[in-house]
Amino acid sequence: MRLSEQPLFPLRWPALRHWPIQAQLRALVLASLLPLALLIVIDVISSARHALDSARNETRHLIEDATRDIEHIVLDTERTLAVLARRPQVQQADRSNCDPIFQNVGLMTPDFTRLALHAPDGQPLCGAAQATSPTSLWFSEGLRSPGVVLGDARFDQNSQRWYLMPTLAVRDNSGQVTALLSLQIDLPALRSRIFPHALPSQQALAVLDRQGRFLVRTPDSQTWVGRTTSDVDAIQRMAFQPDGGFERAVDVDGITRLRSYRPLPGSGWTVIAGIDENAALAPYEWRLALGIALGIAVLWLALTLARHLGQLIAAPVHELERVAIAVANGDGSARVTEDGPSELLIVARELNRMLDLRAAQQLALKSSEIRCSGIIDAAMDGIVALDEQWRIVLFNAAAEKIFGYASTAVVGMPFQTLLSGDHNAMLRAFELSGEGHRRLPGDLNGLRADGEIFPLEASITRLPDAGQTVYAVTLRDIGDRRRAEEALYRHLQLLESLQDLAQAILAAHLPQQVAQIGLQRLHTLVPFWDGSVTVFDMEDEEATVQAREHQPGSPSSNSKRISFDNYGRDDIERLREGRPCRVADLDSLAQRPPLLEQWRRQGVRSYLRLPIVAEGQLLGALNLASDQLGGFTQHQLGIAQAYTGLMAIALQQALLRQRIERLNHVYAVLSGINALIVRCHDREALFDGTCRIAVEAGAFRMAWAGVIDPATGEGQVVACYGGDQEYIDAVHLTIHPDTPYSERPACRALRTGQPVVCNDLTVDPSLGVLRHPLQKMGINAVACLPLRIGDEVPAVFTLFSGAPNAFDHEEMRLLGELADDIGFALAHIAATEKLDYLAKLPVQALKIDRSFITAMLEQPDAMTLVAAIVSLAHSLRLAVVAEGVETEEQAQALSRLDCDVMQGYLFSQPLSAEAMRQLLKQHQHIATPIW
Repeated sequence: MRLSEQPLFPLRWPALRHWPIQAQLRALVLASLLPLALLIVIDVISSARHALDSARNETRHLIEDATRDIEHIVLDTERTLAVLARRPQVQQADRSNCDPIFQNVGLMTPDFTRLALHAPDGQPLCGAAQATSPTSLWFSEGLRSPGVVLGDARFDQNSQRWYLMPTLAVRDNSGQVTALLSLQIDLPALRSRIFPHALPSQQALAVLDRQGRFLVRTPDSQTWVGRTTSDVDAIQRMAFQPDGGFERAVDVDGITRLRSYRPLPGSGWTVIAGIDENAALAPYEWRLALGIALGIAVLWLALTLARHLGQLIAAPVHELERVAIAVANGDGSARVTEDGPSELLIVARELNRMLDLRAAQQLALKSSEIRCSGIIDAAMDGIVALDEQWRIVLFNAAAEKIFGYASTAVVGMPFQTLLSGDHNAMLRAFELSGEGHRRLPGDLNGLRADGEIFPLEASITRLPDAGQTVYAVTLRDIGDRRRAEEALYRHLQLLESLQDLAQAILAAHLPQQVAQIGLQRLHTLVPFWDGSVTVFDMEDEEATVQAREHQPGSPSSNSKRISFDNYGRDDIERLREGRPCRVADLDSLAQRPPLLEQWRRQGVRSYLRLPIVAEGQLLGALNLASDQLGGFTQHQLGIAQAYTGLMAIALQQALLRQRIERLNHVYAVLSGINALIVRCHDREALFDGTCRIAVEAGAFRMAWAGVIDPATGEGQVVACYGGDQEYIDAVHLTIHPDTPYSERPACRALRTGQPVVCNDLTVDPSLGVLRHPLQKMGINAVACLPLRIGDEVPAVFTLFSGAPNAFDHEEMRLLGELADDIGFALAHIAATEKLDYLAKLPVQALKIDRSFITAMLEQPDAMTLVAAIVSLAHSLRLAVVAEGVETEEQAQALSRLDCDVMQGYLFSQPLSAEAMRQLLKQHQHIATPIW
């Protein structure tokens, strides 16, 4: 195996393989010493564990001995109290008959400093008892406990000494508590009984009561008795562990000890035994120091040996390193001195041979580069060569033209400099793929020197070059081609869209459908926030909304009719001239009509209005709004104008069809009602038939007729067809202007005698509560027609349509004729009813009112009515008197109708009685008796 294939360090870790030889030798030595170091560590750990086990056993023996001694003392104390409690005089609990033992307790046991007996209420009975509160903790606990309560450490203010006071409840034969017996034990004296001999200096013992106070502690018992330790809870948790607690802790005197804990049964006390950590672990520390010293000595010897071996091997390697650095810096004449170990000698010879071969190849490569350079410079596409770090090493003239950089400025720069966006991952993927050639994605964008971003078409090729990899990237600016493709695609899309629009419009019937289809198709090509199509009524100066298409959050409006003042008269004039209205910033307008001001408040920033013109006539406008400044480009304007031109023709045809259909319906109503008038002689039948014909023949949703009572000025609906009773019940008719219903359309028609039209229920406030039921029935427009009889308006005829803006001028003119026909029929029926009544009266003459005489020469219907009255009177054998004859033409017409008597200003003004006699004498033929 060759030396280059067999690394000095046997572990094939990439990081170690690149270390210097001397470092590898040192690492090898350290690795060989690992077992020895491990044995030393194991020995040290075993020694430490043995020392801890010894310390644990020692503290356990110590704590067991102390616990045994304390238990003996506690047992003696309990027996003493039990014996005392059974003495008769103690059980009597009589203050006047105390047991002498209370005086001699000190003689019995020197440790007992005081014996006392208290009553259950805390009053002293015998001995050194003092009054105490029955609720105090030690007193109440002693009364409740069935046995002896050892209690906790207490301090005597008089003697300034700490003591322990065990208590026992005295009970009579029935088990009732009669007194509490207490015995005071001096704690320093108790220490002497528990620890009669001094402990070794490295050992410590302590007894804690339930409150964590020291009852006994050695050493320094006098110092610590009665003091409270700071870690009571932790000590009690350790003491109550199943196998007894053992830990390393800093004692109250500041010495670190290894401590064991044990609870004293039945007392709540805790016994603590500790050994000085330094004394317990001294053998372990000596063993640890010995192991460390031995390890350092062995390590020093091994590293010294490795250093000497490394120097012998490193000298030839450094020579190889020197030559490699010189060749890398461009010194083609550098060669290796052939010396050293046999393996390195082989390496030196092979390296020298490769350097000679490399020099010959470089000479051939320079010749090839000269030929290739001319081809690259003449190429039409940009060619960029990259090294392994993706830095530019070659930049031809075409690339300079494409990117606007000079070749000298970009050589050495990262290739990413020429691209928009981060494409390092794409280049890295090609590098790792091993492919020789790849076409880069079509969404690649270049970045020129001036910051312009443009589309690129690129491919990359991997070229090996003297052991390294060079990447050749071919680049082509496809901006012009992409723009031409986009323009072609837009034109094709527009043509297809216009074709689809034309087919959809041809299938539409109503102008609203035509407008809605146009807006929906336009929105796919021209994005807008809100769009609508309006039709202009130049006579009423109103714009009617035919369709609307909007996005969420765009301006909202329920109005179907907009006055020219609200729409904007300046824009109307521009549209009349056939010019579009395009405003890039709505805030820039100094004067804004109400509709544009409402748009601005609702978020519109720019708008576009295009005229809808058919055969030179302005039909309406296409209205587009955007929430962006400059929302509509010139290209979008062209698309919208193309849509508007196509929509104008279809919209004109749809409007004409709709108008013809409506007029046909009205003519059908006129024909049907005139036929009804001819054969109808009853007012109720006339109203019922009129309403029915209007709905059935005229395609109205509902029709009703209402009549006013002339005496009260109030009225009611007398006939209805197509409506529901809920709506009819809500209708109120009146001619009085001061009522809540006076502004409703029917009431205004009755009061003014003029037709009232509401073409958009959503914006007419006069309907009040009637609007909801009408909208519920699908009604959007209302027309109220007053029915005249002479100068009076006794009735109203109301029509309801489901289509908004249903009643235009032409339709209202025809409906006005219909109202006149119905009024004539009502007058004829009224006259017939009067004549029938007249025929039954004992009269000889019939007088024609002057209103008929005045109108008969101007109105054919009035002439027909006068002729009918004259004929009817003669058939009843009555004379006819015409009053109000003022002209010769009227007199001649009445003569032709065979009128019997005429009176009026034509014959004379009013005269006195004398003047009248004179006139009669002169013209006796003027006035003749008629009955």
